[in-house]
Amino acid sequence: MNKTYDIQNPINDTVSSINDTANPIYLSSLDTVPGISAEECARLSEVTEIFAFRANDYYLSLIDWNDPAELVDIIRQLREIDHVEIIRIGTKMPAYNPFRIINDPALLDMIRDYSLDEKRIYIMAQFTHPRELTDAACRAVALLKDAGAVIMNQTPLIRGINDDPEVLAGLFEKLSFIGVNPYYVFQCRPTIGNRTFAVPVEESYRIFEQARSRCSGLAKQARFV
Repeated sequence: MNKTYDIQNPINDTVSSINDTANPIYLSSLDTVPGISAEECARLSEVTEIFAFRANDYYLSLIDWNDPAELVDIIRQLREIDHVEIIRIGTKMPAYNPFRIINDPALLDMIRDYSLDEKRIYIMAQFTHPRELTDAACRAVALLKDAGAVIMNQTPLIRGINDDPEVLAGLFEKLSFIGVNPYYVFQCRPTIGNRTFAVPVEESYRIFEQARSRCSGLAKQARFV
């Protein structure tokens, strides 16, 4: 049986080993949760998907590139594990600093080398408002796609940012226009430091459904979780 291990969501099965310090405070409590090593993944033949979402050590090397060689080594080790089919990398970087992608070919070279025809690297982008889809952000997305990455988007519903059906619908549609699949809309967790941004779950779901009703076709793909 195929499994995806996710330290951020123990209900699913995902092995995560990477956290993105680019994430704003509303995305999580920012607690460090230990992941597992590539060696451990190699021993677990049921693991077919890796969700890399921890960044102080490894993931920041990918987009902030303090040590690009370390990132390449991590991805290389994961790609050497035959039963790992998908590597997912969650990041806010295309939205808040797309020039880190545009101006550094090392990332694109890594994507070209390790996002294979039958084993793709997925970039889980985190655009939360249509205004974040600037010309530079769209260019960064295009470069990642051209290099072979599949781009998905996941966003929390945030008080005062995108808790409006028109805004959320605009985000879904603009994402679909540039070839990014709207994947998840997250209910913001009322953790310490996040309560200001949280919207009650009933209100969040109503906003989400009203936003989807304003969209057509591919812009309707997002799921509320």
